[in-house]
Amino acid sequence: AVFTRTVADPSGGAKAVGKQGRNTFGLFVTRDRINNLLLPSNQSSDFASEPREITGTVARYRRDVGQRSTVGVLYTGREGGPYFNRVGGPDVQFRIGESEMITFQYLRSETQYSAGIAEQYAQPSSQFAGNAVRATYDHFARFWYWGAGYTDRDEGFRADSGFVPRVDLRQANGYVQRRFWGTGSGWFTTFDVAVQGNRATDHDGQLTDNGVTFTAQYQGPL
Repeated sequence: AVFTRTVADPSGGAKAVGKQGRNTFGLFVTRDRINNLLLPSNQSSDFASEPREITGTVARYRRDVGQRSTVGVLYTGREGGPYFNRVGGPDVQFRIGESEMITFQYLRSETQYSAGIAEQYAQPSSQFAGNAVRATYDHFARFWYWGAGYTDRDEGFRADSGFVPRVDLRQANGYVQRRFWGTGSGWFTTFDVAVQGNRATDHDGQLTDNGVTFTAQYQGPL
């Protein structure tokens, strides 16, 4: 949702970051001479650019909860003339014991393109909105790793301060990984084998991606 290279040709900006106790915050504001846009869909994306001055804002707040968990909120905004893109929502990272982690993020966007961009790239001519959800579960231990994730992005979701090239998406994935540890004097330090699967559809239920991947990774002397 945040990719700082979307700031293309700034005439100025300011940034503030800090931490006080369990509270962490970050804020930056820029004035950009160019409005670069990534226009996503399910199967392809377009890049557009217009010589329009825009003000970009990214604001982040996070609070530590317990020993290893956090709750936070994110806001990003880009404003210039008739154009705007505003994105905001909460997120949670929850640690269970030493090995389990659950993360969740919800974002909602509201967008209005200029008439020229909407006409040239077949985008909505009036204000539109969209939602995005991301949830993951991961287990990390000395010998075994496994996890699963789910992503859902509406067709109307836009994150112009970030890099989200694909929308109209429902995607689920999972993985299992086994790590073997060397003795310290053998031919390997660690050796990992893993299998990962994913399945993705659009919001009409049409299958767009489906696959299984096997991997192996070696680390050791030489």
